Amino acid sequence: GFGNVIELDLNLVVPDQNKSIQQNAIDPWTKPQHRSHLVDLKRAARAADVRLTTPWCELTETERAFIVEGNGSDYKGIQGFFRGLERKKYKVHVRVFLSRYRGYMSCPECAGTRLRREARDVFVGGRTVDTVCALTVGEAAEFFDSLELTEAQQTVAHRVVSEITRRLSFLQNVGLYYLTLDRLSSTLSGGEAQRINLATALGSALVGTLYVLDEPSIGLHSRDNERLIAILRQLRDQGNTVLVVEHDAETIRMADVVVDMGRGAGERGGRRRRRGRGRAGRRAGRGAWGRTSVRESDAGTAIAHGEVHARRSADFDSRDATEAPAVEPQRHGGQPAQLATD
Repeated sequence: GFGNVIELDLNLVVPDQNKSIQQNAIDPWTKPQHRSHLVDLKRAARAADVRLTTPWCELTETERAFIVEGNGSDYKGIQGFFRGLERKKYKVHVRVFLSRYRGYMSCPECAGTRLRREARDVFVGGRTVDTVCALTVGEAAEFFDSLELTEAQQTVAHRVVSEITRRLSFLQNVGLYYLTLDRLSSTLSGGEAQRINLATALGSALVGTLYVLDEPSIGLHSRDNERLIAILRQLRDQGNTVLVVEHDAETIRMADVVVDMGRGAGERGGRRRRRGRGRAGRRAGRGAWGRTSVRESDAGTAIAHGEVHARRSADFDSRDATEAPAVEPQRHGGQPAQLATD
């Protein structure tokens, strides 16, 4: 189900293809305990007229096949050598040795698509499911928007296509239009993974849920910030609470409630310096920046349990400060401001 298999990687076995057999091009046979296999190769190569002083990259396919597969009698080839080691995998040092010359290769059955042949033989709109999965989110959205189906096909696929289109629109709204649908989650950045979770949360339409996000704007182009903020607002409008830890000024500026944590990083930080209404909170008539009745040690709990009734995601304005000037979020070594959006 992974689309790849662990196989012998000849690029690791012959790391420098400009070397010849005589120059020890085959790396595992340069080890003292395996030099006898190189002697067998040279003896068999002379009998089979295989060139030993020619660089590996200039050998013919027939010559390479002979070296890799052997002659079936006195010379077992590189593959025969590794098959012999497979029988000794119970030894730790053998497993370590084998791992040096193995790599992930595309599965020969599914060609890396992770789908059976039966699934890859079905065409919809001139494409199979694996070719659709190879598209980016933006390209896939265009494909489904222009998909033409017969009346019978519409009856079967209407709900599925509408749900796919809806999910793709969520991914586009959080700025992930450039990701391919078959992209492995392990290759995503932290910001991308968080935005995918945001899109999933929108699709689930949960109510009364607390979302905690750690700098979701990381890796996001500034032109897509408005989309991200719109997603946070949409989560809030569904009746959820959104708590965001953020450095981005634009995101902070749109918050209902801002909690400034600092001043330094690590053990020198973690203290609540200011708490007040963001620009959106002031528009709702909830007061300005200043002290609160919530004890400093209980500030985080108060936000998490919804005692602070925030309504949006972002920043504060120092012009509305009552007791002290508003403090800009720390950008150099300090901890980011924490934003609560409800």
